[in-house]
Amino acid sequence: MEATERENNEGRSHDRKHARRPVRPVPPPGSGNGGLHDTACNLGEGSHSTSCRSLRGSNTGLRKPEALAVAKAAGLDFIRAEGYVFGHVADEGYTDANAGLVLRYRKAIDAERVLVLTDIKKKHSSHSITEDVSLVETAKAAEFFISDGLILTGSSTGSETSVEEVQSLRNKTRLPLIIGSGVTVENIDRYWNAADAAIVGSHFKDGGSWQNELRGSRVNALMKKLAEIRN
Repeated sequence: MEATERENNEGRSHDRKHARRPVRPVPPPGSGNGGLHDTACNLGEGSHSTSCRSLRGSNTGLRKPEALAVAKAAGLDFIRAEGYVFGHVADEGYTDANAGLVLRYRKAIDAERVLVLTDIKKKHSSHSITEDVSLVETAKAAEFFISDGLILTGSSTGSETSVEEVQSLRNKTRLPLIIGSGVTVENIDRYWNAADAAIVGSHFKDGGSWQNELRGSRVNALMKKLAEIRN
């Protein structure tokens, strides 16, 4: 495994109804309450890249340090940031662009080694208010605002990302292109030459459904497929 992303959502009923703000503070290390911080610290002890993601635009938390603060404290390598450039309407309400806040907060806490990978035209959202802004222009805006990588997704968790959309950004941006949803053992070869990386979550769960338990055999099958493609 080359990287691990810890997300504050494991299918629990109290986490499923995402809240934009305010959200609970980051628990201190050793609190024993299953906090994201403690889990992140454990993940950070490995040799592969690690990250965390605080859902629904909590990249800084504005009043409460969240994803970036956790990454800084736990020595993680990157975060996944939603709503980085251009606003959109998501299922929990309007999400405003937050690139300026994220970058200033990262600087303020001396966490500039933590990469910020950013969703563009993200899943679970309506982008009608920016329908006159193309995917390419959105990517260029994210690059201008010092994103470290672009994440493209399908319409929802587990939905396939459009290969054509990924390919449309080739030679239009210098940033790495990352598949953010819908990767499976059956389709990963189609993404191989289009993208630089992929985030895989739902496919590793029983039945390929995000709320189910992680299944080692599904992880092994995908890693075996990757080895075959690389060779």
